[in-house]
Amino acid sequence: MGVIATMPISAGTKILEEPPLATGRTDLRQPSYVRDHVAHLPDEERQTLGSLYNAFSEEDDIGLFRTNSYGLGCNSSWEGTFETLSRVNHSCRPNSERCWDSDRQVGTLYSLRDIQVGEELTVSYIDVAEMTRDERQSDLKRRWRFDCICECCSVTEVVAQNTTD
Repeated sequence: MGVIATMPISAGTKILEEPPLATGRTDLRQPSYVRDHVAHLPDEERQTLGSLYNAFSEEDDIGLFRTNSYGLGCNSSWEGTFETLSRVNHSCRPNSERCWDSDRQVGTLYSLRDIQVGEELTVSYIDVAEMTRDERQSDLKRRWRFDCICECCSVTEVVAQNTTD
């Protein structure tokens, strides 16, 4: 599951804005909170939540939140789960960035560069700045159970050759 551009998108464009289906501190991963929260969702929102990918299916609804929730702000202890923003997949070289507007209580997606029709919209789930490929792969596997196949992770190692004239 992912999100694909249906029209050209210029760098810096606000692509999407939406309110979360659910918010909470670390509660979004606590069984009692999750059971209570899901039980009180309207049927349509419960179906929407259930349609999200669950990398931890053995954990039922908790796995849905664990797979699809992310921090609301840089240093916030709050997390949110979204209908569309939670479907944006990871890349170590993303073309988009998620932001949280705390005043309006909406998540937004902005393009970091020009995006072509048919291109998948991606964000980085982790801070990749000073991580090796193996460290990124290990972190993503542990936290979301997938192997990254983005262009950065798919590049085969090139050994520099010393040539002389």
